[in-house]
Amino acid sequence: MATTAKDELWIELDEPHRDYAAGDTVRGRVHLRAPSGVCNKVSLARCWRAHGRREPEEGGRLEMDLHEGTLPARAEHVFPFALPLTPGPFSYDGALLRIEHVITATFDRAFERDLHADTSVRVVPGHEPPPPPDMPFGVAAKSEHKNGSISAGCGVMVLVVAALLGWSLSMVVGVVVSLFSVGLFFEAARQALVAKKLGRVAAELGGDLRAPGDALPVSVTLSPEKPVEVHEVTATLICRELLAAENSKSNPQVQELHRQRVVLHAGGRVPGGEPTALRATLRIPEKPLYSFFANTLDLQWLVELHVDIKGWPDWEDTLHFRVWPSGPNAPVPPRAGASAATAERAADPAAPAPNPAAAAGQDAAPARAADDAAALIAGARAVLHEARAGEERQQRVQALLGRDYRFALVIARVESSSVASARYRDGRTITGTVADSEVAVRVRFPASRNAELDALAPGATLALAARSVTWESFADVLLLEA
Repeated sequence: MATTAKDELWIELDEPHRDYAAGDTVRGRVHLRAPSGVCNKVSLARCWRAHGRREPEEGGRLEMDLHEGTLPARAEHVFPFALPLTPGPFSYDGALLRIEHVITATFDRAFERDLHADTSVRVVPGHEPPPPPDMPFGVAAKSEHKNGSISAGCGVMVLVVAALLGWSLSMVVGVVVSLFSVGLFFEAARQALVAKKLGRVAAELGGDLRAPGDALPVSVTLSPEKPVEVHEVTATLICRELLAAENSKSNPQVQELHRQRVVLHAGGRVPGGEPTALRATLRIPEKPLYSFFANTLDLQWLVELHVDIKGWPDWEDTLHFRVWPSGPNAPVPPRAGASAATAERAADPAAPAPNPAAAAGQDAAPARAADDAAALIAGARAVLHEARAGEERQQRVQALLGRDYRFALVIARVESSSVASARYRDGRTITGTVADSEVAVRVRFPASRNAELDALAPGATLALAARSVTWESFADVLLLEA
């Protein structure tokens, strides 16, 4: 709650302890006590916020106005809201990095400083996780190194010219550029020596996207012209938090969260004149450590490769990949107070509904609708009343999916087509409840019915036929397609 000597502002969520997922809607109310009634605007915003040791980074911001203009004096004002959660990172609380999803209410008080109130919701992977983040520029899941003596020589020539130009400008510039040139010369020489011993070296991971618990194949292919003795060839799987300075990533703070080392070659002679492929398999731990990339804050997954050559400079490389949930079994942090599934299962509420069309003639459609609605309500209630995890819950969800239902929908919200968004070109969604029940559903309509949906209003009842496609966000809403 935010307060001043005369005004109070706070947010109340309908389900403050619930886990949300992308596509869910956060519902609640903004409460305001403003005795004077002076008001420009009351607004609401949502975003994800990543915290490190410095200023937090934000993204995915969505804003909406709840009220504009003067308010009645000496009264408490309540503004209900329904705020959709767009795809973004998941909530996370680590050693260097913390990601939260924040909802902020703002009371614009005209001639005084604005009043703000914050709350947060926990966002976890849902039944259909959002798209993974893009890989940062300059990193990849494979690499190839060829003999670099020619390119190294060209690079050294360029650096010598740069050093001479630096001395022509001033002594300080000449010294700095010369030291830099010497360092790069030795690095170029080292790379040329390694390339001379190993020839072409190709390193690759089995893809740049994995889920918790997945296997990750890794391979290193050496192509020396002559036999070469190696001490060891290793691959090390690392997950780490990275906190960099705001304008530079040269000296980041690093917190390792996971490390696994495997040996691709235990040592000995690698034959020359032909490629030698060394392979191993790493295993991603079943932990909710999902990739995240921001300007100064990262949660990274990478594999460090190392070829230890006897009496010669070593070869090293680093390959990056992403970890992201792949489905409804994605790991999430443990929930407080989660209960076990009931020991005794009721009769299957989602059993195929009878088709009375052949026997009932013209009364078949109403009877079918009533039967379908009963099966839909019973099946959804069974899922809602079960634990939010476990094999039994998954069985109940699967029993609901892929079925056609006829029922009456009491409309709570129709997506607006006034927003210029690509999603409406593929159709729109109605949120509501199955008539005569508390069962919430979302029904997606094709774009060809957009004009028809414009005429619908909250509170109206719509008779429809739809197929169930997924259960969204840990047993909260069933999604159907009309």
